[in-house]
Amino acid sequence: MSTKPTADGHRIKRVVLPIQYLTEREVAEMGFASVRTLQAWRLQEKGPPYLHVERSVRYRLSDIEKWLDAQTVQPKPSSAPPSEDVLKAAADNLGLIEAALGSIQGTRKPTGGPTT
Repeated sequence: MSTKPTADGHRIKRVVLPIQYLTEREVAEMGFASVRTLQAWRLQEKGPPYLHVERSVRYRLSDIEKWLDAQTVQPKPSSAPPSEDVLKAAADNLGLIEAALGSIQGTRKPTGGPTT
């Protein structure tokens, strides 16, 4: 921490905030988006939050981290074996399908196939 004299001769403490501000180039070097993509996102009002002070654009590291966390896609859990209810329903449906096919095949007239 440093001190800075005021106009009346008193000294005030200068505090450096622990917040890190990044340029668009520094954000691009993180590897998830190019400078051009960051620029396009700002025009489209998408992407991570940013600060715009006069002509400078800065990103807070904490905002980048939060935004990236929000982009996380959770993979679906590995498929567990079907429950007994699902297996019973499938067997019932299969039985209905087989019965329907059997009745269709029993009522079907022979088509003009090869003659011997």
